[in-house]
Amino acid sequence: MNRKVLMVGASLAMLVGLSACSTDSSATAQRLVVPKVQAETTTSSATPTTDAEHQQIITQLDRIESKIPTHTTTVTASPTTTTTTVTAPPTATVTETATATKTTTVTATPTSSTTAPPSSSTTTPPPPPPSGQTVGVGGVATPAGAISPPSGTGKWSITAAGVYDCKGAQVGWIEIKASNVTVQNCKVNAQSQYGIYSSGDNNVLQNNDIKGLKPTGDGDMNAFTFFGNGTKIQFNTAIDFVGTDPGDSHTDFIQTWVSSSHPTASSDVVIRSNKATGPANPKRLNSIPSIHQCVMVEDQGRGGNSGGSSSGMKNWLVVNNIFSDSWNQCIKNDGVDNFQVTKNDFQGSSSHVMEQASGSGLKYYSDNKVTGTYGNVGVPITSGAGPA
Repeated sequence: MNRKVLMVGASLAMLVGLSACSTDSSATAQRLVVPKVQAETTTSSATPTTDAEHQQIITQLDRIESKIPTHTTTVTASPTTTTTTVTAPPTATVTETATATKTTTVTATPTSSTTAPPSSSTTTPPPPPPSGQTVGVGGVATPAGAISPPSGTGKWSITAAGVYDCKGAQVGWIEIKASNVTVQNCKVNAQSQYGIYSSGDNNVLQNNDIKGLKPTGDGDMNAFTFFGNGTKIQFNTAIDFVGTDPGDSHTDFIQTWVSSSHPTASSDVVIRSNKATGPANPKRLNSIPSIHQCVMVEDQGRGGNSGGSSSGMKNWLVVNNIFSDSWNQCIKNDGVDNFQVTKNDFQGSSSHVMEQASGSGLKYYSDNKVTGTYGNVGVPITSGAGPA
């Protein structure tokens, strides 16, 4: 009985659904294919369906199926338009915060900074000292290609650039009239008022021994007389270099000046590591061959001279010398700007160590030693050590 009721209910539900499909079929041209429902054999403890009942259900299903209209539906597929929308990733806006984590410390090669003197002169740092060079003949090596002196002991004239090396040989006084000349390792027995006379720029007079000066000419007696920028006088010896009674001659180890006949105002000069000594002369007797001054320099219009260059002398360094003089002063500066005196040993007995007649920017450093019997230093003393 229950099975019959279930079957009738199922049939009614199918009819209602088919009726709805029939109503909508006009709007949607679609073919519905209803598969045949096969009977499901169910094993149940209920009363089994008889063949007559089974046949009745099949008949009803066939009747329902026959009522479903047959529709032929043509489905036209619309072209599929595939629109690919590519969304670009957001443009990266990079804001760099540059945090400098690397600090470069540059240690500069020390720049020589010299306070300019009150005048308009330009200060040039002195060159460094030579390495391994010692005082006296043989204190510097003879380079390949060096020019030897002529034979004999007469005057030696040099008129071309080059290195001239005596290799310890004795020569007479030497006259240089050229630039870029080096004269070294010569034993000079002057027999003249000059030991070495140099006129030219950038000349180097080194490791020579000077002696045998005697009064001739204008009365000056100088171990070294020079005119020229960039001159270096270094590692020479001039011990008791005045060989006779000087009379009223003026005896100097080094002298230069400016005049109409010697117009060059010598600048950038180095006087280094020389030994110039003479006998003491406390009574200032002309007959004693003492050294009046170890360095004597006069710019234009000084010392009674006239004419010559008005450019002005500047940048002199007097360093590490041994001086023994006996007259008015060891060093006289009359016109050089930026004149530096350092590391010297003054062993003489003059009235004072130095006279600054004119010129600006003088520095006489406290590292100078005064072991002689001078009356006084004569100039202001700059505290500390000067250049090498």
